[in-house]
Amino acid sequence: MPQFNSPSPGTTRAIFVRHGRSTDNDAQRFQGRSDRSVLTERGWAAARQTGRALRGIGFDAIYTSPLQRAIQTTCALVKQLDTHDLPRSAPVKCPALMEVDLPHWAGKTYASVREELPADYQCWQDSPDAFSLTTPRARGSQVTFPVLDLYAQIRTFWEMLLNEHRGQTVLAIAHGGSVRAAISTAIGLPAKHYHQLQQSNCGISVVEFSEAPDFPPMSLQVLNLTGHLHEALPKLKAGKQGARVILLPAESDRLHQPWLRALAPDQCWIDRSDAARSLASQIVGTEPLALFPCAAEWGQTAQALAQSTDAITVLAIASTAFLYDLLSTWLRFSTTAASKCAIVPNTATVIHFPSPTRSPVLQALNFTPPEI
Repeated sequence: MPQFNSPSPGTTRAIFVRHGRSTDNDAQRFQGRSDRSVLTERGWAAARQTGRALRGIGFDAIYTSPLQRAIQTTCALVKQLDTHDLPRSAPVKCPALMEVDLPHWAGKTYASVREELPADYQCWQDSPDAFSLTTPRARGSQVTFPVLDLYAQIRTFWEMLLNEHRGQTVLAIAHGGSVRAAISTAIGLPAKHYHQLQQSNCGISVVEFSEAPDFPPMSLQVLNLTGHLHEALPKLKAGKQGARVILLPAESDRLHQPWLRALAPDQCWIDRSDAARSLASQIVGTEPLALFPCAAEWGQTAQALAQSTDAITVLAIASTAFLYDLLSTWLRFSTTAASKCAIVPNTATVIHFPSPTRSPVLQALNFTPPEI
């Protein structure tokens, strides 16, 4: 089960879950706000597993997107919670948690949109903040910006949550797009980074707002935790190829080493600290250890990783401060946004480099395997 630290007094905690695997997910179709897609058997099972993983947290409120794949996930999940974990009120349908609106694409396969509308698809992938759709109207036409509209929509959710649930723990069941938008707007990540956060089906993400003087006012505590689904790491989304770098804080002293060894890293990089060298030797034994490239070479290193046509795994062990700099540099996040990603010892943070033409993706933050 996921291990979440108890929040400090005055902390507002939002726990996000993406809906379970759906029929349109299996068919590789854009879903948007189409409500025809329902959970598959695999999706129902994952929703139940997620409910069991969230037992013992205690929720003051539960909100769900009104689309049926999210409602089905909510129903299956809630049935697995203990009675004392449930709020007094029933789950509330919240339109602000709906998926990005893609009326022209909903129901079409990814491949067909890519082939029939190559320029639009390229803009969607490379510049989601500039991506627009034109809808015919009786008097002219209307141009919408789906991702920007989604970000504006999710800000209304944050406004409601921080006004009505300050100091409480809230569960929100939503969609891949709306969860990524929620996290992005919380940490101050612009819409151009929309595709650089991964949110798997039934993945768990946690955002906290604190009023305690010794805690940051806002932090992303967990991104895309899927260990409760018996996944060693979140599954690759973009092409299932390219390098995956697993970042481990050198200060870790309770890592589940059999899990790390089972990942079978192809390379192991360390910083110059004794702590990193010691931790690496415990994981990979006496294999040669490479010193982490210096900061001046990080850009070249990222390009080299992106060129990989095979699925390779790199284990990178360094101080937490070093990892924050790396997160900002490789993902091109602002220093402020990167600093709100609360990297903690004894967890793994994962960056995927899918291809030379795609931006790197933050697959997981503070990931722990099922055994921890």
